[in-house]
Amino acid sequence: MKNRVYILALVFAAFLLGGCEKLDFPDEKKTETEQKGDDGKKDDGKVDDGKSDDGKDDGKDDNGDNGGNGNNGDNGNDGKTDDGNEGNGDDNKPQPDGDGFYHGYYTIFEYMSHFGNYDSPVPFEDMLSEGCLYVEFVEKESDVLEIDDMWVEGYVVGYVKSRSMGTTVFDAGSVATNIVIAESMGEKDFEKCVPVQLSNSSKSNQETRAALNLKDNPNVLGKKVKIRGDIGKYMGVVGVKNAKECEFE
Repeated sequence: MKNRVYILALVFAAFLLGGCEKLDFPDEKKTETEQKGDDGKKDDGKVDDGKSDDGKDDGKDDNGDNGGNGNNGDNGNDGKTDDGNEGNGDDNKPQPDGDGFYHGYYTIFEYMSHFGNYDSPVPFEDMLSEGCLYVEFVEKESDVLEIDDMWVEGYVVGYVKSRSMGTTVFDAGSVATNIVIAESMGEKDFEKCVPVQLSNSSKSNQETRAALNLKDNPNVLGKKVKIRGDIGKYMGVVGVKNAKECEFE
């Protein structure tokens, strides 16, 4: 009985050993059969999708989308690529470097791309004597007759009585065709003021004139206001012509 048990144990052990696979050590030379993959095909250097893996990056990411080609940077929200060059974002505008005459810009058109909108009104000093717009429209008498639809900002300090800034009255009065604005509420020097034409040629002009003129609205004196109009030569200086919109602060 013991002999039978012993023989059965040997047979069972042989069966188990016969089903085990040979261990594949790194230094052991493989045969062609052993180089086949799990599907029984020879490992010919192809990747899992059946395409040849030649070591090249096809520029696509894991989702199949086109990735970067190594030449262009990331067009991010800052409008610049990784190499510092401007990208195609909304911020792709000329930026002042401090040397340009037009408040840091080199041309009046670059200047217009940054200043004159509602959030960045025209810098007040640019409209005064020696300012870049003063030089453009008064001293140089530029071929650019005016810059349309620009926002300016200032305090209403008076009006011009008779076609010359020297006749500025720093008070409310009997004139409805213009007002004068300044950078500070208590300004009394007309050379530090900018005239604003209050036209009545269109509905928007009429509405702006009705809201701003000191003849009908003496309480406007001293108020800060944003005005949209055309920047150009007016009353011999830089002024706002054709005022068509306003907003008090």
